Amino acid sequence: MASSNFANMNTYDCNLFDQNNMCISAGGRYTSVDNPSMNTSAAVVVLGYKVSPSIRIGGFLDQSINHNTPAGVHLSNSNPMMGAFAVWNQNPNGLGYQVKIANAYQDKDVTTTRDVTGTSEAGTGKTNLNTQSYVGELSYAFNYQDSTLVRPYFALRYTNIKQDGYTEDTTASVTAPLTYAKLSDRSTTALMGVKVNHALNNKTNLTGSLGLEQDIDHKVDQLSASGVAGLTLENFNNNIKRTRPVVSVGAYYAVAKNQRLSGE
Repeated sequence: MASSNFANMNTYDCNLFDQNNMCISAGGRYTSVDNPSMNTSAAVVVLGYKVSPSIRIGGFLDQSINHNTPAGVHLSNSNPMMGAFAVWNQNPNGLGYQVKIANAYQDKDVTTTRDVTGTSEAGTGKTNLNTQSYVGELSYAFNYQDSTLVRPYFALRYTNIKQDGYTEDTTASVTAPLTYAKLSDRSTTALMGVKVNHALNNKTNLTGSLGLEQDIDHKVDQLSASGVAGLTLENFNNNIKRTRPVVSVGAYYAVAKNQRLSGE
C-alpha cells in the first residue's frame, strides 16, 4: 500500500494560477490494492507558485482518513504524506519540453498481530514504517489537430520503504514473543507512456494516460524472526511483479478563468 500511494504522488501538480501567481488545489484520493486486499482514502491539498513564466514550484499534503488493511495489520493516521515538486517548461504555454522533479515522505506507526496457527500465540508488536520517494520526469508536449494535447513522457522513480525491527509484547497469553529484524524495500523504476488532454469545448476537457512502469532494480530484505526454535526466513523477492501497466482517465470543467473542477 505504501508504494501504491507513492506512485500517485507523481501526478500531484498545481498549474492554474491567479493574479498573484498562486495556485491551490483540494480534493480526495482513493487507492485499492488487490493482493493483499486493502484500500485507503485520503484528503489531498496541493499548493503551487509560478516563479516565472516557465518555472513553477509547489508542495502537497496527503492525509489518510481511513485504512482498510488485512486482518492483523493497523496503520496509524497521525502523519500525512508530504512532498514538493518543481517544474520547468520550455515555453510558457506548456508546449515543448518539460522537466519535473518531485519527492515525497511519509512516516507511520504500524501495529501487527500474528495469526494463530496450531499452538502458536497471537503476538502483537508495534513498529515504524518510513517511506521516501524521488521522481524525475522528462516530457514533450505538442498539439494534435486543434483540440488535443499529446505529451509522451519518460520518468525514473526511486523508492525506499523501511520498517524498523521490533519485539512483540509479553502478556499473560504471549509467553514467547518474537523479535523481528528490520526490513527494507528498495526499488528503481522506469516509467514510459503518453498523456493526452482533449478539449470537448471551451470549458470541458478529457484527460488520460497510458504507459508502463518497469523495475530496473528491486530488492526486498528477507523477513527474519527469532524467539522460538525452527523459524525460517521469508523471501519476498520472488513475488514481485516487476512490470506494471499505468492507466488513468479523467476530466475537468472550467468554472471560471482561474477555477476548475477535476476528477481522475
